Amino acid sequence: MTLEELRIAFDRLAPEDPGALYSVFAKNMKTGEVFAVNQDRQLPAASVIKMCVLIEVFNQAYQGLFGLDDTQEVGKDTGGARGSGILKFFKLPVHLSVYNLATLMIIISDNTASNACIDLVGFDAVNRTLQALGCRGTALRRYFIGAAVDDRSKDNLMTTGDYGMLLEKLYHRRLISPQVSDGMLEIMKKQTLNTRIPLHLPEGTVVAHKTGTQPMTTHDSGIVYGPDGNDYVVSIGVTGVPARPRGSDWVADVSKLVWDYFICP
Repeated sequence: MTLEELRIAFDRLAPEDPGALYSVFAKNMKTGEVFAVNQDRQLPAASVIKMCVLIEVFNQAYQGLFGLDDTQEVGKDTGGARGSGILKFFKLPVHLSVYNLATLMIIISDNTASNACIDLVGFDAVNRTLQALGCRGTALRRYFIGAAVDDRSKDNLMTTGDYGMLLEKLYHRRLISPQVSDGMLEIMKKQTLNTRIPLHLPEGTVVAHKTGTQPMTTHDSGIVYGPDGNDYVVSIGVTGVPARPRGSDWVADVSKLVWDYFICP
């Protein structure tokens, strides 16, 4: 597939819903080639912002502020009646390690675990680290409550360009430190929500990623490990389109286009 063919195919997939906004950033780690559309456009972040909370959890553990094996009490369900995860079904309180909370936050997008991680590290620390890393359009502003927020000024925000930059640092083991990068990758490769970036890729393809979902917003951002070291980072997001199934299907279809372009020229 040529770049022109990719752009034509992508344009054909563009959502026609009134008010729909979409964004894509993809970069081949072997060749440096980039495919990007609206990569600086801010979108509601949904749960993909949990990757940024993960960065700060590992950053503070790396600084020695706490240990990943330290335990935290989860005393109540804070993730909302419709929030994702399993802790809302547990008999509380329970005590879980920081590492296990971070794992639940990423691989099943558990809201209560995510809120516990935010309480541990703090909103301001997450945002300071994002800014220090070079993010200009991504911000953590609120807890995860199992619902969208109508007021954009209060919602969590992201850009696919920011995520592409963070994922590239992660891929090269330069996100905070090699130790931090390795720890994050270990968790992100265990992702269980695989109906977007990985859906149409060959069986067995390794993807380290994080999804995000609200009723009208759908994201997935991660690292795809292609054959012969032909790896790439990709961040895909759309808002203004019903997430299930259309938003999710759109992200999966765009992911397959990126794979075909980078891996099947």
